[in-house]
Amino acid sequence: MKKIFNFVFVGIVAVLCLTLTSCNNDDYDARALAGYWEGEITSSSWRSGTFNYVDFYFEKDPSYGKGHGWERDYSASGYIVAESYFEYEVINGSLRLLYDDLPYPVWIDRWNIYSRGNRDVLEATFRYNGKTVSWYLERINYWRSTYYSKDFPFTEVNSGEIKSEEKSK
Repeated sequence: MKKIFNFVFVGIVAVLCLTLTSCNNDDYDARALAGYWEGEITSSSWRSGTFNYVDFYFEKDPSYGKGHGWERDYSASGYIVAESYFEYEVINGSLRLLYDDLPYPVWIDRWNIYSRGNRDVLEATFRYNGKTVSWYLERINYWRSTYYSKDFPFTEVNSGEIKSEEKSK
């Protein structure tokens, strides 16, 4: 009887090991980022502090925990001074941004999305290029379903705005 009990016990443990897996929230987190965000980026080091107004657009791809988007930085007078496209991925809770114009990824380990009043807020703090960088962004609009069109952010989210390439012509 004891042998049968041991075999049954080992069998139950084996079945539980195969069926109980930990839940991974990476796809949920990548989906939560989707949308149009705007706000402030503050970066500081021991010598200086800078402030930038920015907007981001994150679009979730059908693949697990991944997406793509863009970032625009503005001058104090409100003109676009930089535009960058990126791919993003949430890996074990960390956000990895692969910018088209940077040779290495930007890793953000401490980030959080929460509600403040009737707005969603994205806050993040990370180290980049020897500085501590902080984001405070508010969601302005949700994800649009124009999958993988590089033109979509400028024509759909801000339809009244002219692309920087068109301005220079």
